[in-house]
Amino acid sequence: MPVNAVIDSIQEIEVQVTEADGPKFMTIYCGTATFNFTGHDANWRRDRLEFYLPKRLSSDEFHRAIASAAPSSLSNDDHAVWAGWAVDRVGADYDDDEQKVKLWADIAIRDCDGHLDRISFQAYILWQNIPRRMQKVQRIDTVAKAVD
Repeated sequence: MPVNAVIDSIQEIEVQVTEADGPKFMTIYCGTATFNFTGHDANWRRDRLEFYLPKRLSSDEFHRAIASAAPSSLSNDDHAVWAGWAVDRVGADYDDDEQKVKLWADIAIRDCDGHLDRISFQAYILWQNIPRRMQKVQRIDTVAKAVD
């Protein structure tokens, strides 16, 4: 079961990107996310951390997202015997249900009293502004083609 995180602080900047097929936009996020993930013993405990980035987009507008992350708050309650903390893999992709980009990170920890409580992250979302009226027309065209 994924570990839920809360965005603690976030910065956002949006820039226009010119491509051969027309203008697009890139929204860049930098921030930290908080959660509570505690080790159990000398074996690695692994799970997936997930949270949504703030920008709401339609599936027609979304093009691609990438992300990176690193541990930024870790601790140990007593003597660190088998201590270890890791962010193994990170990714970001569009979630149709939420109409937002979900950032995920595969995290790991070991030591019975070790804690991983925060990651820092960067995410880049490439998208195109498509007026809502145009999106509906494109969908109608797609349906009409499927019926033919």
